[in-house]
Amino acid sequence: MLAAEFQAMGEMTPEQLVRLADTIPQVSEEIYEHYRALRELLKKRLSRIRQLCRQEDVKILFPDPEDRRRLAYALEKACAMQVVLPEKYEELAQVLSQ
Repeated sequence: MLAAEFQAMGEMTPEQLVRLADTIPQVSEEIYEHYRALRELLKKRLSRIRQLCRQEDVKILFPDPEDRRRLAYALEKACAMQVVLPEKYEELAQVLSQ
């Protein structure tokens, strides 16, 4: 299933996180188990990135500006979908966008 495919990726690249963030709105809420699993997976992956960014400079963790832009996009989309709390993640998205 779709959620299992994303989970099998393990640590995700910024591009994979964008794909996950873009996939969630495409999944019907009628298939709630899949929808919920995708949201939880995105939340966990972004939480891990937030934790890492609190310990290390984002430009060291993600030296490629395009990767930082992708992560910012995934964070902003997750905030808009209320997958993660904007109060916790918007600042990181702004830092990644710079």
